[in-house]
Amino acid sequence: METPKKHCSHCKTEKTRDQFGWQDHERGVYRESCMECDANAESIFGIENDYEARRAARLFREFGLTPSDEEAMLCNQNNCCASCRKRTLEKRLVVDYCQETQTVRGLLCPTCHSTVGQIGMDISVMQNALDYLRSSQAA
Repeated sequence: METPKKHCSHCKTEKTRDQFGWQDHERGVYRESCMECDANAESIFGIENDYEARRAARLFREFGLTPSDEEAMLCNQNNCCASCRKRTLEKRLVVDYCQETQTVRGLLCPTCHSTVGQIGMDISVMQNALDYLRSSQAA
């Protein structure tokens, strides 16, 4: 018995059905292009849509910043977090964006960014936390 064959819509060659993957949205239906062509298309997509380009597009879309704007902010902050003033080597600093004023405040380490996000714009919460920490040091 001969193995069923299928024609690849991309490379235009006839191949056995086991060289085709399944459709994502239709159960029991083979894809139009073979696995080899799909893999090539995915690797080309990955090269053309690299991380830095996607990150630059997101920075501009969400914050109106270009990579050079971010680099200038980082230089102005001496390559440190704007809040704790520590250098972070293992992780990139995060853009701190004020939702109320719709402005970029600075670049923060992930820990400070999370803390500011939890506190929000309520400075009294931060003051209470400072008072708490100071009282525990005095004891």
